[in-house]
Amino acid sequence: MEQIDFVLLRGLAREAGHWGNFVDRVESQDFCQSAYALDLPGMGRFHKISSPLSVGEMAEFIMAEIEQLPRNPRAPLVLLSVSLGSMVAIELAHRYPQKFSKIILMNVSVASLSPIHHRLMLSAWKSMVKIMAQKSPRAREQAVLQMVSNNAEAQGRVLSQWEEIAKKRSPKPANVLRQLIAAAAFRLPKQRPLCPMVIFASESDRMVDVRCSKKLAQHWQIPIHTHPSAGHELALDAPEWVIEKVAESLSL
Repeated sequence: MEQIDFVLLRGLAREAGHWGNFVDRVESQDFCQSAYALDLPGMGRFHKISSPLSVGEMAEFIMAEIEQLPRNPRAPLVLLSVSLGSMVAIELAHRYPQKFSKIILMNVSVASLSPIHHRLMLSAWKSMVKIMAQKSPRAREQAVLQMVSNNAEAQGRVLSQWEEIAKKRSPKPANVLRQLIAAAAFRLPKQRPLCPMVIFASESDRMVDVRCSKKLAQHWQIPIHTHPSAGHELALDAPEWVIEKVAESLSL
C-alpha cells in the first residue's frame, strides 16, 4: 500500500493539541507517511485571531495551511476530521476534490439534513451551561470530557493535558460563538464531492445524535461504520478501532 499523508481537523472549541497521542498513533501505521494536526482559525496557535463566520472561510484558511506543509505534494492526502472539522473537510472536498484521496468524517452533522436538537442534543446544551459556569480550567475541561467521552480511563489520562491547553490557549468565548454560528449556517454542497468519503460515528454520542451521521451517509450513499459505546470523542474513547477502520477504508 502506498504511504499516505494525513491532515487531522478538530471540532468546536478544540485545537490540535486535543488529539493527544492519536496523531503519533496514526503516524506509526505502515500506511502513513506523515500526519499533521492543523488548527482552525481562532483556535490553538491561532487563538488570538477571530474565527470566521463561515465554514467556507475556514476551509480556505486550512487549504492555505495544507499548501505550506513540508510534504511531497504528489503523495496521497487524506483528511481525518471530527464534528465541525468534518464540515470543513466536506467544504474542502467540494472546492478541491483533486487534492484529496479520501475524506474521513467522524460524528458529523449538517443543518440541511438534521434538526438542531439532533446536531446538539438537549443534554449537551445542559452540559455547556455547566461548562461555562466553571471558573477553573481543570473543572471546565473535566466537564467537557464528561460531555464528550464515555471512557472514564481515557478522561483521567488526558484531563491534565487538556487543563494545560486551556491555561495556555483557551479559546475566546467570542470565537466559540462564531464557530457555532458558522456551523449552524453550513449547508451541504448540492453535489457530493468527487473524492471518496467514509463516515465513522458513535452510537452512544451524547453531544451529537448519531442519526446526523447516518442521515448524511444515506443522503450521499457514503459507507458508515459505527462504534457501540464511544462518545463524541471517538478517537479518544476508541483509538484502535478508529485506526482499524481507517486501514480498512484505505484498502477499499
